Amino acid sequence: MDDKTSLDEQWYRLADKFDEGTLQSKRVVNYGMTRNWRDFMRAGYNPRDVIKMMFKEDVWTNYKEILSLARENIEAMIGEFILENWNEFVDCGISEDSLAERCIEISDSEDMCLLVRKGVSLKKVLALSKDLLDAYSEDSPDALMTAFIEIRDCKPSLSDGLVSWLEEHRDNQNIIENVVLNADIWCEKFDIDIDKYIDDYLEFNGDLYFKYYTLKDLPKCIPPSRFLDNYTIERIMELSRDSLSQFVSNYLIAGGDKDAIAAKILAEESYSSNEEILDALSLLLEKGCKLIDERKLRSVIEEQNLHDD
Repeated sequence: MDDKTSLDEQWYRLADKFDEGTLQSKRVVNYGMTRNWRDFMRAGYNPRDVIKMMFKEDVWTNYKEILSLARENIEAMIGEFILENWNEFVDCGISEDSLAERCIEISDSEDMCLLVRKGVSLKKVLALSKDLLDAYSEDSPDALMTAFIEIRDCKPSLSDGLVSWLEEHRDNQNIIENVVLNADIWCEKFDIDIDKYIDDYLEFNGDLYFKYYTLKDLPKCIPPSRFLDNYTIERIMELSRDSLSQFVSNYLIAGGDKDAIAAKILAEESYSSNEEILDALSLLLEKGCKLIDERKLRSVIEEQNLHDD
């Protein structure tokens, strides 16, 4: 009898025993495979059938050797096997985080949620998902938001960890814009300090509202007064396409408070002889602002007119 025939006989004997389905019969086969699994792999038996009859700890311990003996790439197959027998691997003392490294290649938020449900730590899930999260951050921030919400809904206790990840990536303009533009959703689902993200948003985009947009185009979570807090009057005059009075007019049209901008002008510039300042204060006076001393304003304007003459 040649070696192949002898190996076939062992195989069928072990397979028949395993198919009996009892715990005892499976244990007998597990012990048999401990001695023979390498021979079966080298002989080209179906790798899935081989590892199915091995002790789970033997599959785990000999993972790299199993891959090297297989006649084709079986990483994905072993990953599926680990997922299907997850609890048995855990019962062998293998941690969920370790199992996650070999079970699947994360390609979407569904894979992330699967690992979360399996008990894998958020830190490990985010680490394994780095390439996916980087792609989301650059090309599809809405997909990032959806993924985080799905994970949070899967396990609400992970909310703080997800917020921490966002905090660590506040240098990413796409993420900041997504959080601010969808502030109602983010704030409903997560305990985030939206003011931080507004500061970042204005740092990235604030100057554009002097050149390409108007204050009416600000995201819903940024009132004109909040925008105003990020700029000095001097800086506003430098950046504005038009005059300061035109900026004040746009500010009021966008719903800004006349007293707030008047107080800012007076605090920073007082009743300056600068024509732009005087025009802006005059406009606010016409709009009914009570903070402006009309007599003093008129006096400065008259004095300026005399000086010009």
